[in-house]
Amino acid sequence: MNSQPKNSVRVVALSAGLAHSKDGNPGAEANFAHLMGYAEECIREKPDIIMFPEFAMIGWPYLSAYEVHRLSEPIPGGGYYYQQYVELAKKSGSVVCGWIAEKKSEGVLHNSSCLIGPDGNLIGTYRKTHPTASEEGSWWMAPGTEIPVFDLGFVKVGIAICWDMHFPEVCRAILVQGADMILHPTIGNDRRDVCPVRCKENGLPMVVSIFKEASYAIDPVGNVTADLGEGNGGYLVCDVDPHTHRSSKYGFDFRERDMNLARRNPGAYAPLVDSGAKLPWANVFHQKEGDSVSEQDLLKKFPKLDLS
Repeated sequence: MNSQPKNSVRVVALSAGLAHSKDGNPGAEANFAHLMGYAEECIREKPDIIMFPEFAMIGWPYLSAYEVHRLSEPIPGGGYYYQQYVELAKKSGSVVCGWIAEKKSEGVLHNSSCLIGPDGNLIGTYRKTHPTASEEGSWWMAPGTEIPVFDLGFVKVGIAICWDMHFPEVCRAILVQGADMILHPTIGNDRRDVCPVRCKENGLPMVVSIFKEASYAIDPVGNVTADLGEGNGGYLVCDVDPHTHRSSKYGFDFRERDMNLARRNPGAYAPLVDSGAKLPWANVFHQKEGDSVSEQDLLKKFPKLDLS
């Protein structure tokens, strides 16, 4: 579909909040019902996008590998959680950015966010390109291989999930494909120092939906413009300007940014895709004495980790 940007895009970002898990993880059904309750409430705000956090069912503290695989569903599909997102999209008239432990094949999952349109149809899926060692090695969540941008008709969005934010290439790939904003579903609030940098270096606004703590929004120069408040659960309503590339109100020279993009030299970026430059997992983890963990010991901790 052709994108016709609105003057303002209303995004609702859901948070379970710290109090939800104060006595431990209440379980997948309770986690999802808690967030869905907020989603039902927020319909009165007439959002364009309703955004669920990472691990919307898994919650915190993390569930066992058995439970994670039990919860997994294909995208699209007839599974309980996916169909709940479909019904919410239809009822609200909003695009729903849902999260699912996506069942790719028997035993292999992806950490995925999916965009479902108001008609209930799947717009697209983003599979986290940088799963953590625990996700990959304990739950067998394989890394995604693409960083797409989705045209919603009124705004173009890219998605970066949790640890993806530590890799500047993800947001830059979103920018160069013409996105107007970034959606960032995550489990925790440990990237408040990183997210504003990603916004400022790319000149893109971002909305962050956090499971454990408070959701917030950032403008294209790195300022937090809306915040649920530390540890609060509920839903954050934020109106995002999709015209940042044509606006001077932020004190940011978007023409200079675009000139820099035009002068990019991808042919010189070979080290970024050189598999030989990738640090072996065994060198990342260390014993108390400072020695590297052997591959054998690493596989005892994360039995399904791809060490190649």
